[in-house]
Amino acid sequence: MGVRLRGFILWGALLLLWGTGCRGRPAPPQTDTPSPTPWPTPWPYLSPTPTLAPPTVTFPAGTPAPPTPTPIVYVIQKGDTLSAIAARYGVSVEALLQANPGLDPQALPVGASLIVPQAGQALGLLATPTPYPVPLQGPWCFEIGDATHLCTLQIYNPGSQPLIAPQVLLEVADPSWPEEERVWRTVVTPWLILLPAKTYLPMAVNLPRPLGPQAAVRAMMLTALPSYQEQIPVMPLDVQVEEDDSATGPPWPVKVSVELPDDVTLDEVGVLTAAYDEEGRVIALDYTQAPADEWAQGPVRVWLYPFLFQASKARIAAWAEGFRAVDER
Repeated sequence: MGVRLRGFILWGALLLLWGTGCRGRPAPPQTDTPSPTPWPTPWPYLSPTPTLAPPTVTFPAGTPAPPTPTPIVYVIQKGDTLSAIAARYGVSVEALLQANPGLDPQALPVGASLIVPQAGQALGLLATPTPYPVPLQGPWCFEIGDATHLCTLQIYNPGSQPLIAPQVLLEVADPSWPEEERVWRTVVTPWLILLPAKTYLPMAVNLPRPLGPQAAVRAMMLTALPSYQEQIPVMPLDVQVEEDDSATGPPWPVKVSVELPDDVTLDEVGVLTAAYDEEGRVIALDYTQAPADEWAQGPVRVWLYPFLFQASKARIAAWAEGFRAVDER
């Protein structure tokens, strides 16, 4: 009985398959179409997974971005002025004075701690910023260690005049994060104060937690102000980069030379060095600031450590700016 029963079952299955083939395949079941995101196609993070499912989250429209609650604490250096510190962090002098009651702007105490309110507290983070038109590239996000992610991007000044204190609003939407953090925002500022005309400038930011497989990341320009060189104690400088072709790397050693002006005395010089891969992504950044006398002695060696362990660089670029001496301000 068992053999005969199995035979009947087998013949029944064959007849069922034959009948289905004659009638054609059944139509696939209807599925709900996910609602589109209210902003252009997001940038899923590019590392380490080569392909990711599309984001399943959307950024809420019209929600103001909250400022980061923790202020910046800056240690006053010799030659600092309140206007220079305000320009560096993109806040107003009034905001600095309000955050530091009793501070004498004409006699800043060297070595004292200065509370710098977050740029978002001073400027206000708008849901739809309307800054000076500055194109963005990126963001590109990388896994740089256990439970650590970092995003890079770069901005471009298309105008004929330098811009000062550029700021970018970075937003992350990740359904794998805790409910109260699934939409996370932060203000990103570059290491350099000035964005010269017709120039790209890279920047980077660490994320508070790892990105999930369906995370979406976007960036938008928050603010960038035209700069009038005679009114600020910062000036762009010419810089040259010489790569060490004998080094296999990474990390990649480079020699950086800065051309100092003859008619202006500088206290400090800051240099930003970046490496790009073949896709044009910013994959390494280094900022070095030292007294101008050290840069006057010749090239300074800088090591670039890529965010990806097996990264391959296509080119290296550098930017420099100098801070005028007290008697030149």
